[in-house]
Amino acid sequence: FLLDPIFNKLNFYRYNMFLENLTPINEIVLLDYKSPIFIFDVFKFTINFIFAPLPNEINNTFRLVQFLENIIIFLVLLFFIKKAYLIDKKKTIFWVISLLFICAVYGAITDNPGSIARWRFPFLANWILLFNIIIMNKNKIRSESFQKI
Repeated sequence: FLLDPIFNKLNFYRYNMFLENLTPINEIVLLDYKSPIFIFDVFKFTINFIFAPLPNEINNTFRLVQFLENIIIFLVLLFFIKKAYLIDKKKTIFWVISLLFICAVYGAITDNPGSIARWRFPFLANWILLFNIIIMNKNKIRSESFQKI
């Protein structure tokens, strides 16, 4: 099938990331997109990538601060998404779906909060920038039209 090579590659990286985390081989669960519950796994991977470490993984102050920081970044991202959506619905929906897809893929590869924290920052920072560009372009077009009047 068309998706088999893609999922074989994802499972290769997932397997090796779990081995690096010293996960016993018999506990490593590979991705199976043919499974009826796979869509729920995708949702779980996305949430894990956006918010890791999750509340059940908080065992020290650093992880608590990191979790609170993730909530703040998520709220900032939602703010920019909302503003961009009001300006250009199609572009915003496309970029939000792309963001969720990327979060799901990277969230599927590992569940190590340290790795996720290092990978997450460039993605979310760039997406905040992207939505801000959508907003700024609209404001620029609006100000140019006022100057013509």
